[in-house]
Amino acid sequence: MLDEIKNSKPARAVKALDREVLRQYSKVAKRWEDKGRDIYHLSSAVGISSLILIGITGNRFFDILGISSENFKFMYLFPACWDNVDNLHGLRRKRNEELSDSSTKAIYPAERFYTTVNRAIRLPCFLSGIGMVGKTVYDAYNYLLNGEPIALGEDFILAQTGLGFIGTASSMYLKDRDPKLLQKDPLWKRAYESAKSKYHETKEKIGELVPKPILEPARTVHIMFGAGINNRNIIGKICRYMLH
Repeated sequence: MLDEIKNSKPARAVKALDREVLRQYSKVAKRWEDKGRDIYHLSSAVGISSLILIGITGNRFFDILGISSENFKFMYLFPACWDNVDNLHGLRRKRNEELSDSSTKAIYPAERFYTTVNRAIRLPCFLSGIGMVGKTVYDAYNYLLNGEPIALGEDFILAQTGLGFIGTASSMYLKDRDPKLLQKDPLWKRAYESAKSKYHETKEKIGELVPKPILEPARTVHIMFGAGINNRNIIGKICRYMLH
């Protein structure tokens, strides 16, 4: 049952989108690490900033939604808190490796668990943040062009909360960077090539189904010279026929 869900089209689409977002963040992580910097320093800075944004707007955000913040505060703050705990764990691990005299890196059992949880919640956090910021942009667009009223305070809270969620997801993606993804074509290009290939396959199948007309050789009239045929009489008959 679980394998069927993982192999379903919606699950594959979500996974492809997650990998494409990871690919973009892997570009940022590569530029950061190419300068000799630790990726956990960057993810920690982004993660702490996001936690502050989410913490400041928390109660007001739930007031906008019309629900009790006490019932949802843990769920609301969980991704940002979890991410910062993971950042502290990563910084501590890196510090231990720097102080260790061993040439081999220690394997932390909790690291895989952190990564698994991050991969499960990072895309929902990212899309939720995009939706909140997009709502704010949409309201501002309607206000400027159509003169529709705008709840400036509510939109400001939504934008702050959305940026907090995007920042939390960004911190998770940065830590899980995958340089191998940079060697692959982007999602849009792979989708274009797949659609192009299916188009040609469909075109060929349709061409096989459509019956082709059978061409017959054109009939030609040969005027024989000689062999008892009077060419002058033939030409005269043709002229008289055309005149009548």
